[in-house]
Amino acid sequence: MSDAVPRRHVVATIAAFGLCGLAPRAAAAQAVPSAVRPLAERLAHYADRLSYDDLDATTIERVKSHVIDTLGCGIAAFDERPVRICRDVALTGAAGTATVIGTNRRTTPDLASFANGAAFRYYDLNDAYVGRVAAHPSDHIAACLAVAEAERASAAELITAIVLAYEINCRLVDAFDIAARGWDPPVFSPPAVALAAGKLMKLGPEKLTQAVNLAVNDHIPMGQTRVQTLSDWKGLADAEAGRNAIFATLLARSGITGPAPIFEGLAGFFRLVSGAADIDVDALVDAGSLSRSTLAA
Repeated sequence: MSDAVPRRHVVATIAAFGLCGLAPRAAAAQAVPSAVRPLAERLAHYADRLSYDDLDATTIERVKSHVIDTLGCGIAAFDERPVRICRDVALTGAAGTATVIGTNRRTTPDLASFANGAAFRYYDLNDAYVGRVAAHPSDHIAACLAVAEAERASAAELITAIVLAYEINCRLVDAFDIAARGWDPPVFSPPAVALAAGKLMKLGPEKLTQAVNLAVNDHIPMGQTRVQTLSDWKGLADAEAGRNAIFATLLARSGITGPAPIFEGLAGFFRLVSGAADIDVDALVDAGSLSRSTLAA
């Protein structure tokens, strides 16, 4: 994993409280996308290669602190009306393999992620990252917890998935200008969660790519969520993005393929949503460990 990546992104993105400050805009934000391999494939190979051994001790401890902080946010919002509604909906029907936090009941991992994510985000007190737009990458902790429980993942696998979700989300926030076209920041959550969930499911690069394709194609949220009359949905939109991404990843695991190339295609993300952009994913993979990350600062 890249030394440069964590230094600029992983560490800075997971501050426990408040905004982390403005992140440098990706230098290639307006560049023509790479012709070598589609971006979804390159992100999938990055996710496949990322290992717990790439994470230094400070990064690991910081992830733990953000999990605790995020759980605290969820406990605070547990009894709020929209959170209760989301929890009741998630618990309707058959039992599953992932716990709805604050209860002794389980549901499917996508619905558990939705219910828990609604609580984590509702008060807007969880961490924030500001690039070309503002995002809350700790929203993805709900998805990682739910899938990790369902897959009986180890603590090391969970931590790696959380770091992966942060890294992908914040890289995309830096690279893409979606606010000018009226889209909502949770548009970046489906690929981040799909890759993290797929990592926990131990999917290979091909199925990880399909998970991204499926997740991105059918979750392009409108910016109306955050303008004019603010509704309950403002605090729930990212929870729904995570739910959608987990479901897409479950489909990909079973062999369903998605539209491709999802970013560069003739009617893909670049053309319809963000404009042309690119991420040097190979640099993420090849530059080394996290040992010199600014997380230690």
